[in-house]
Amino acid sequence: MGIPHNDEGVPDFKYVATHICDSLKRRLKQAGDASIQGEFGIGLLSFWTIGEELSLISSGSGGRTYDMIMRKGKPGYEIRQRPHLLAFQGTVLRIAPLLSGLRSLNGEKIQRYLASELRDRIRSSGVKINVLDRVTRMECQVEPREFSGCLLHDLPQPEAGVGDIYTELYLNEPNAENQVGLYRNGTRILSNLGSLDEFKEGP
Repeated sequence: MGIPHNDEGVPDFKYVATHICDSLKRRLKQAGDASIQGEFGIGLLSFWTIGEELSLISSGSGGRTYDMIMRKGKPGYEIRQRPHLLAFQGTVLRIAPLLSGLRSLNGEKIQRYLASELRDRIRSSGVKINVLDRVTRMECQVEPREFSGCLLHDLPQPEAGVGDIYTELYLNEPNAENQVGLYRNGTRILSNLGSLDEFKEGP
């Protein structure tokens, strides 16, 4: 999969560059909900805390390949065409050089993080994400993490005036890490509903 094309058959890097920090959580905060905490997403400012330069490569129409470059401290971006001998498929994101504090970040940690945080988005979109760690020579595909425990069936359907609610609960062994999260279109809004006053008491 690649980035959708604009009317000229070029990957729509402008949308990516202007929405790279866009998310449902940010829109909720703009609407006045200050309790929402961001949990993942590269974001423009977050990219600056990871490395010096971001390169996003994707194919356009007619077999042409394009590259979007963003640099730390500069909010703008540039697009250039890249020569390729073979047809290029998919999208490649590269951030380099990484800042010194991130040297311990390896492919296995990235795979576990994405498998958990992007679980629903990976499933619903059907996208395939491969992590290639050239330091440890490890390559793996991100598989959406399954929740542990036994799935509870025939739960009563909750009602809400703002839309449908889908519940997915698992019965697991007692553990302090067991909790119920809240998601919206694959984006985790809260990692633990128990942090809300209305859910701090037992059922």
